[in-house]
Amino acid sequence: MLGDNLRPTDQSKWRTHIIGIAAGPDRDFARQWIRSFEREYRVRPRLLNKGKNNVQTYISSVDIWQDLHRYAVFGSRKWRLKPGVMRFLMKRVPLRVLGYGVRGFFDAEGSFFRHPNRKASGRVTASSVNYHGLKQISRLLARLGIRHSFYRKYRNTIAIHAQDSLESYLERVGFGIRRKMEGLEMTIEAAKRQSA
Repeated sequence: MLGDNLRPTDQSKWRTHIIGIAAGPDRDFARQWIRSFEREYRVRPRLLNKGKNNVQTYISSVDIWQDLHRYAVFGSRKWRLKPGVMRFLMKRVPLRVLGYGVRGFFDAEGSFFRHPNRKASGRVTASSVNYHGLKQISRLLARLGIRHSFYRKYRNTIAIHAQDSLESYLERVGFGIRRKMEGLEMTIEAAKRQSA
C-alpha cells in the first residue's frame, strides 16, 4: 500500500475517505491491487479508465481509511511506515510474511529489466521521490538478507542486480504481477544454464 501512486485523501467535508491508485497504463498492477485489497478487506475497489494510459482504482471507506492510517503515513513525498510498525517488522514478523508484504511495494513501484543482449543479466529496481520511505524498504530488504544498492539522486532508487541477490529476491519476495515474475524467472534460468 506504500508508494508514490497511492492516493488516500481525507475528504471529511463530504464524509468520504477515498483510497486509490493511479496505475498509468499498468492494468495488471491495478488488477493485482484490487485482488489484494479485496482479500484483506472483503470489498472490491472500482477500476476506471480515465483516458489513454490512465488506469485508476479506488474505494471510499472511512473504516478502511482509518485502519490504514494506524500503520502508515501516505502521500507521494511523505509515505512511510510508522515507527512502531517498522520496529515490529524488523524484529518480530516472520521473514516469509515480511517478504510477502515487501512484494506489494515492488509490485507497485518496482520493475524488472532484462538486458536485451545478455538474456542472463537483469535487475530489479524501485524508485521514489521519497528518500525516507525508500530507506525503510531498504532496511526491510536487508532484514530479508537481500543485497542491494541504494542510489540517492533526484529519484532515490533501490537496485538488485547481482545473480545471487536476484535469486534471493525471487525466493523471498518475488512479484505478484505475472509479467515481472516471468521476466525474473527467465533471467535466473538463463544465468543458471549459462554457468552450468
